Amino acid sequence: MKPKKSLAKWLDYIESVHPSEIKLGLDRVQQVADRAGVLSPTPFVVTIAGTNGKGTTIAALESVLLEAGLCVGAYTSPHLLQYNERVRINGRMVSDQSFCESFSAIDDIRQGISLTYFEFATLSALWLFKREPLDVLLLEVGLGGRLDAVNAVEPDVSVLTSIGFDHTDWLGTTLESIAAEKAAIMRDGKPFISGADNLPVMVQEELTKRAFPFISRSQFDATTLFDTTAIEVRQGSAKWRWQGIDERNDPVAINGLPPTKIPLANVCVALQVLPFLPFEIANHQVIAGIEKVSLAGRLQQLNIGKMTVLVDVAHNEQAASYLAEQLVKIRLKYNKVIALYSALKDKDSDAVIKVMSGVVDSWLIASLDAPRASTIEQLHSSLQTNHIDNAQCFTTVREALLHLSLINDQKTLIVVFGSFYTVAEALQFYTQNERQEL
Repeated sequence: MKPKKSLAKWLDYIESVHPSEIKLGLDRVQQVADRAGVLSPTPFVVTIAGTNGKGTTIAALESVLLEAGLCVGAYTSPHLLQYNERVRINGRMVSDQSFCESFSAIDDIRQGISLTYFEFATLSALWLFKREPLDVLLLEVGLGGRLDAVNAVEPDVSVLTSIGFDHTDWLGTTLESIAAEKAAIMRDGKPFISGADNLPVMVQEELTKRAFPFISRSQFDATTLFDTTAIEVRQGSAKWRWQGIDERNDPVAINGLPPTKIPLANVCVALQVLPFLPFEIANHQVIAGIEKVSLAGRLQQLNIGKMTVLVDVAHNEQAASYLAEQLVKIRLKYNKVIALYSALKDKDSDAVIKVMSGVVDSWLIASLDAPRASTIEQLHSSLQTNHIDNAQCFTTVREALLHLSLINDQKTLIVVFGSFYTVAEALQFYTQNERQEL
């Protein structure tokens, strides 16, 4: 009988069983999943890929489906504060004990097959989902799509949230190659919904031939209702209308949707998935679900004394552009915007800083205690590339946060953004200091 391990010990273990942190490919996962009997973990599966917006799209879908009384499983990555965030069943994180049981089961079943951390994590999640009476499972692709471990599971609906430049070492350096890798979660004759408005023609043509149906971004949208005031529109508090199409290609719409705490574009993608699910969901359930949805680390606002702190996991150019757009809307309330930024070295920090430079008045950079972390020298070089010479440098994110804690000015906005590691450190810092979240 194997000695029992804590969740922390299991996580250390699964990180050690494969020599590479990332090794794309489905052979290892499919072999173990087949042995474990988890390739069909639930009656209906929605798989979601994309450069940005996967987590928020899943959060919106999950909230609506739970409001409709359905049993829902959700698998997302990475986590912010604790590993348990990665697997939710009916909106609740799975316990440490359940994770330990799943890791032990997969470890026995793999019989020496070497699995990466993400592959082990994905198989563990599928093992947990298989043991629950779920109606629907929402799976987030980790990296790319075609060779990602999640793609071992057959989806009933495939979703692409967006296309941008990220993980180019693995996915290629053109939009065509990145889009093709991500769109490969598509299954012949099954619905494919794309929220990307820059999907290359080559990929669109392939999806049109093979998916049934292929729903492009041009076929669904959101508009502000006309009975709102100009002030409500500017403040982002106006109700809105979603318009899309159903499985018969007929127009559908939902009126009176509430303002959202997550990007509206991702909510629109989630709503376009609904007509292709085998469930009856009333409009009032959709409205209630959207009203409740939120996701940690995405435009998350914290109240720190007199200060406002905004944390966001914008770690590539596309995500940073969205964050910059939102800051343009709110920065008029502040005299100064201070940004704390840190990232991994495989991210295009030059591009991220460029799109943020127009809305940030002063910069702090810090190194991360994480695999593949950018060095201070690399981050400083990206600032200089963008003609920013007055940044303050810190050895750790915590040191930078301690420095920022000396500020207590309600007219200064602090923005902490970049890697998930960066945002996680910020959230831990403020939690440990017993700050109060708005």
